[in-house]
Amino acid sequence: QKTAYEIKECDWSSDVCSSDLMEQAAEARARFPDSFSLPEVAARFPELFAAELSWMAPLALGLILVLLLIYYRNVLFSLAAVLPFFIGVGAVVVELLLAGEPFNFLTMIALLMLCGLSVDYGVFAVDQWRRRVARPERLESALIFCCLASVLGVAPLVLAKHPVLRSLGGPLLIGLIGALLGGLFAIPAALDLMLGRRDAASL
Repeated sequence: QKTAYEIKECDWSSDVCSSDLMEQAAEARARFPDSFSLPEVAARFPELFAAELSWMAPLALGLILVLLLIYYRNVLFSLAAVLPFFIGVGAVVVELLLAGEPFNFLTMIALLMLCGLSVDYGVFAVDQWRRRVARPERLESALIFCCLASVLGVAPLVLAKHPVLRSLGGPLLIGLIGALLGGLFAIPAALDLMLGRRDAASL
C-alpha cells in the first residue's frame, strides 16, 4: 500500500509490488502482442470503434435490405424503403457542416441507431403508396406519431448537460426529422416518378 505522500507526489519507486506488476505486464504483452493496456484502450477507442463499425454498419444495412426483399419481393420497393435513412444521414451531415462539429464515433452510433428507426418510416410510406389506389386512407398521421414518439425519447439526450450525451442526441434528432421528411415526401415522389400511380394497385 502507498502512503498519502507517495500518491500525491506520484512516487511509485517505493512500491514493492510495482516491479512484479511491471513484470506481469511485460509477460502479458509478450504472450498477447495485440493486447492493449487500459490507457491505450481509452486512447484508441474511437479508432477501434470506427474499425468495428466499418463492418457492422454494412452488415446491418445488408440484413435490413434482405428482410425488405423478403417482404416486398421487389427491388425498387426495398430500395425505396431505405430512402428515409439516407435522407436522414444527409440531414446529419449538413447539420454537422453548418455547426462546424466533427464527425466522431458518437455520430456513428447515432447513425447506426437511425438505420433501424428510419426503415419503419420507409415501410409505412411504401405500403401507403402501394395501397392508396384501392384504399385511399392516409397514413401520414402514423408516420408523424411514430417520429414524435422517437423524438420524445431522444429529447432528454439533446437537453442533457453532458456533451457526450448531446453529441449522441443531436445527430439522432436531426436524422429522425430528415427520415420523416423522406418518408412523407421523397418516397411517394420517387415511386410516382419511377412507376406511376397507375401501377400501384398491381404491385
